[in-house]
Amino acid sequence: MKLLGAKEFIKSKPGTFYFSFWKNTEEECFKIIEQFNKDPKSLLNEEDELEVYGNNSFSMSFRSGRFDWDTGIMSKSENDEDFIFCWDANVIGDASPLTTLYLVLEEDELPEFIIAVNSFYENPVKLSKDRILRIRNLFVKKYCSEIEELSDWIKEAIKEYSKESEIFNVNVK
Repeated sequence: MKLLGAKEFIKSKPGTFYFSFWKNTEEECFKIIEQFNKDPKSLLNEEDELEVYGNNSFSMSFRSGRFDWDTGIMSKSENDEDFIFCWDANVIGDASPLTTLYLVLEEDELPEFIIAVNSFYENPVKLSKDRILRIRNLFVKKYCSEIEELSDWIKEAIKEYSKESEIFNVNVK
């Protein structure tokens, strides 16, 4: 388990499991770092949403149900693909890289199960660790076939933010 700022987290491989802590101030982030240093597992909260990194443009969270844009109907099946919910989770861009920390988990640190939120507030679904891994592997295979090269504007932003923010540079193991 490690706690990373945006500068280090953006280097993560597609398929990395994480929880994000998007805060309003650096002071709130320093409290998370302090808590991590005392007891890293205390940051794991059942209510936080486990996510899977794709690249700077998108990540995945586990949501049941798939919306069919052609018919306007929400599917009720629960196959593995139905739990792949890709969304615009920029590390650098729309997000706040100066006040966001990422708790990164290795596979052996995953919980034995998670509760997958249903996009339309129906019954939540309990996903086992094996199924979490299977869904993540499907996501990586289907959506992350190539590692995205960081664009020039992101490289420039990293240089600037590195000078501005201690939180941006966090790398605590």
